[in-house]
Amino acid sequence: MPVLVDFGIGWLAEEPPLTHGPLPPCTAEYRSPEALRFARAHTGGQARYVADAGDELWALGVILYWLLTAEDPANKVRIPGHKGPHPREYHEEVFERLGKAVRNCETTVQCQEALTQELKLLAEQIRTVGSRLNKRVTRTQ
Repeated sequence: MPVLVDFGIGWLAEEPPLTHGPLPPCTAEYRSPEALRFARAHTGGQARYVADAGDELWALGVILYWLLTAEDPANKVRIPGHKGPHPREYHEEVFERLGKAVRNCETTVQCQEALTQELKLLAEQIRTVGSRLNKRVTRTQ
């Protein structure tokens, strides 16, 4: 079952600011264009940017873009004979295995470790000629 989490752009109404600039704490890569424009327009003042659902949506979009494009070279696995698109069974198995890997996580660190381990196993199996996953991505099944 897919789970969507809040990326938690950090600010609490009625509380003193934790940072000296106009923006609340946040992972820089997830900042929305609106937040960056606000920061450029309000340097040196007391104005504070108030994040909203649009900022959260932007952050989610950034993450989805990274996942869908596999921009990080470490996320790419080269498979001789690869033929796309992958069959439905391939996607179902990968989705199921990743879901099982994080099903019982209690912390973010546990989930990161479980996902990393499962992704390494998947990559190894996909690269192994003759394995079920390799046959699916090379369409030799």
